[in-house]
Amino acid sequence: AKTDAPFDTHKENDYEDFYQEKNIPVKLSKEGPRATVGDVNNDGTDDIYICGAANQAGQLYLQVNGSFKKSEQQVFEDFKYFEDTEAVFFDADKDGDLDLYIGAGGNELDPNQRGLNDRLYANDGKGNFSLAANALPPNGMNTSVVIPMDYDKDGDLDLFVGSRSLPKTYGLSPVSYVFENLGNLKFKDSTPKSFQTLGLIRDAVWDDLNGDGNKELTVVGDWMNPMTFAYQNGAFTQINTGLEAYQGFWGRIEAVDIDNDKDLDLVLGNIGDNFMLRASENSPIKIWVSDFDNNGLTDKILTKTVEDEDSPVLLKREMMEQFPILKKENLKHSAYATKRLKDLFASDVLSKATVKQVNYMHSAVAINDGKGNFTLSVLPVEAQISCINATYCVDVNNDGLKDILLGGNNYNFIPQFSRLDAFKGKILINKGKGVFAAVSDHLSGFTPQGEMTQLKPVKVNGTPYVIGLLNNSIPQLFKIEQPKPTL
Repeated sequence: AKTDAPFDTHKENDYEDFYQEKNIPVKLSKEGPRATVGDVNNDGTDDIYICGAANQAGQLYLQVNGSFKKSEQQVFEDFKYFEDTEAVFFDADKDGDLDLYIGAGGNELDPNQRGLNDRLYANDGKGNFSLAANALPPNGMNTSVVIPMDYDKDGDLDLFVGSRSLPKTYGLSPVSYVFENLGNLKFKDSTPKSFQTLGLIRDAVWDDLNGDGNKELTVVGDWMNPMTFAYQNGAFTQINTGLEAYQGFWGRIEAVDIDNDKDLDLVLGNIGDNFMLRASENSPIKIWVSDFDNNGLTDKILTKTVEDEDSPVLLKREMMEQFPILKKENLKHSAYATKRLKDLFASDVLSKATVKQVNYMHSAVAINDGKGNFTLSVLPVEAQISCINATYCVDVNNDGLKDILLGGNNYNFIPQFSRLDAFKGKILINKGKGVFAAVSDHLSGFTPQGEMTQLKPVKVNGTPYVIGLLNNSIPQLFKIEQPKPTL
């Protein structure tokens, strides 16, 4: 059931990615907000930090008598011009309180500018924060996810910092980072070489998936398959999970025991089946990134599979604007419609491109065999009508099985693709063995409207709730009510 909550409206800043970066499929400057939940003032209740968009300070809400009161702190106002794209409470200095990591991002600045550097705030134990200057190595990418993890087992929390994109150069893999905790609020860049081109990361988990007693890092993102890394013999090594063939627009991953067999399964949010483009194993969609016309600028070309060949997706007008060199061919629209990519660019030009693909679009659960080998089970059709950005697994009907709350939508695709806006939230009831059934909207009480970016559990006066973060809107609180017994 929805509950009124005193949170500020998320106010997205006005920036048009498509004017600055031609032929990208989606805006990357409007993907917030995010939030983190924890007890920052040690009063035994959950507090919430919510990220602000560029020109909007992040907000810290302290729980007081079952409600939330905004804690006005100048240190957040000082960085209002940063686009906050991720937030995580964790104890960075082992002093028993929760410090605050804030990821910066967006698509408005060039890589490695100051406004893209993440920040760490130290907690005095009472919920008052101060900037820990020079605590973090510079990163300067579009941060999407931060995972505290003691990967080296030295008793403190290190960090995985996943990057969504290389700002203003969509399609090329940004650097994702490993920051090693040296103590005394000082972190060292210990990024392995393989993470420098890991992919367009959107989410990650740090959990033991193969039952060996050690946690592994699993990452998901656009134009890639879920990837799992174990830290072994002083290095991160990729391990096989059975998910290598499923390249998607993965926006969310959650590790949870879906089938009550004592191992962790995965809930995986994807773009769904309502997208303008269709992709499958034999008919992938691709993005090609290179300087195709040799003018010193990085270009992007989207293709779909037509008769087993790569065909440009974008309309003739967009392609001619990006590549004036093609105008000399004086193609009619009807002729352009029949052209394949190999007809427009020479093979030696195409061979130099970075190419990524998507061949799987369903949101799904991945069932673990107990040894870290996964089998995908597609979620019901009601979960496929839009992209899934947010999940939270909880037993809503008190039958001992974890059910799934889903949130999604994305209004930021290019007009040719139209926006994904059909989703109004959904509760999926776990029927066992990876099978789920959708609850009708009029019964669920969970029908958030808009672009939901995240779901986070929070306890209010000891009662379980979930907070839904919405782009350009007010965060919403939903009370998780147990069903009444039938007479």
